[in-house]
Amino acid sequence: MVLFLLAVVVVSPEAFVEQLRRDGAVGVRVERVQLDSDAELEAVVRFEREGAGAFAVVLDSAGGGWREVGRFNTWWNFVKADGERLLELRETVDVGVQDLVVRTRSGGTEDSRTVLEIWRMREGRMAPVFTVTEQETAMEHPSGDVYSTAARVAFALGRVTVESVRQPGERRTRAAYVWDAVRFRFSAE
Repeated sequence: MVLFLLAVVVVSPEAFVEQLRRDGAVGVRVERVQLDSDAELEAVVRFEREGAGAFAVVLDSAGGGWREVGRFNTWWNFVKADGERLLELRETVDVGVQDLVVRTRSGGTEDSRTVLEIWRMREGRMAPVFTVTEQETAMEHPSGDVYSTAARVAFALGRVTVESVRQPGERRTRAAYVWDAVRFRFSAE
């Protein structure tokens, strides 16, 4: 996952969407959502580009225009389902304020993983507040044994619980994280 914070200013989310379509993006859609405490809604624009995967761009209104405050992408071994899973809007801390649950896949010759991150709006930009590996398959060296880990992530307001199972061996772990407003992140309980 790559996040770029650019000083990109656009006239409106709709103009941004039209430019994406002219540039060949497909599956373009825009959602107006509340990502912070001010009264104005932010815009989340989702789209796909041939050979580049799925994207989500977050726009915030600023002085009569809109500026880009977050950009997310998943492209490794891209399949259509990755585009649908890239971004989920969810109230993780405050009722009425959405946060971004972002899933990206990556890997190499002998491994692959899906990373889940929670991002929140802070002072006009998107900030990461939680990261966990949701799925991983890898070959251990020098034995050549292949192992896989799968995590089930559960959300409750102000709390994230992660239950992981590693195979072979069925090693299970459980961890809980609670919202820490001072550190602006979910911290281990």
